[in-house]
Amino acid sequence: MTNPAVCACDDRCVFYDVGGKSVRVVKGGKSTNLDRDEPVTSVSINSSGFIAVSGEEEGYKGSVKVFDAAMKPVYEWFSGSSYTLDAAVSPDNKSLAVLCAGASGSEIHLFHLDSEKETATVKIEKDLALRLHYMKSSGFCVLSQKALRFYAPSGKALATYDFNSSTLENYEFGADITAVALGKYVSGGSTDLVSFGPEGKALGTVAVSDSPTALFSQGKKLLVLDSANVSVFDSAMRPLKSAAVTTGYESAALLPDGDVLLLSTHYAEKSELRKS
Repeated sequence: MTNPAVCACDDRCVFYDVGGKSVRVVKGGKSTNLDRDEPVTSVSINSSGFIAVSGEEEGYKGSVKVFDAAMKPVYEWFSGSSYTLDAAVSPDNKSLAVLCAGASGSEIHLFHLDSEKETATVKIEKDLALRLHYMKSSGFCVLSQKALRFYAPSGKALATYDFNSSTLENYEFGADITAVALGKYVSGGSTDLVSFGPEGKALGTVAVSDSPTALFSQGKKLLVLDSANVSVFDSAMRPLKSAAVTTGYESAALLPDGDVLLLSTHYAEKSELRKS
């Protein structure tokens, strides 16, 4: 794979090649091939193991194919008017949301998996969105470089958090917590971490001195890795645990037992954090 990426749920991981054609699902030590004939744009997996694969499609602007937990194809949509960027299946496995690049901004197309008829279209004018994510409430959020927007399952707008003059540095889409890291270069290089509930309510904000290398959520806790420290916050962004780290780690994961797995290019190290 030239540009590898990964997404996961509790019992399986999906490895895919952005711009390539490879999609591999690993479960219980066994790998299943879901390769495409055309380049892959993005892949997502919900908590039940339903997978949405977005990509290019000959004769169309793109397509999305949905696989169930048994990795059998159950739905496919072809876009004739806008380029597909991302897609996701709702937590109840009944709905599909597809993010596309439209002529004057972004579009989200909504479907029920038992019907070919589109249920709603949401348009975001003059803003190109990057990612789409379903939350436990079956509502979804859409992220761009300018804002984080929240919608009900029907597509009704619930809330918008504008980044204003801040720069999106990182983000995390979790089952219980959504968070963004917003850089404020004008005010001296500090970064604000902002967390959100499922309907778009901002739960908490904390300023950190270093731009996060990685964000990772486990339940209602958020792990933040930067060049010198790894820290854990609750959903209101109150500090819980932290530890100093050496340079070279590129990512980290918060384990169910509360320990942290630090990841570099060549190895992983388990670390126990102290209470803040």
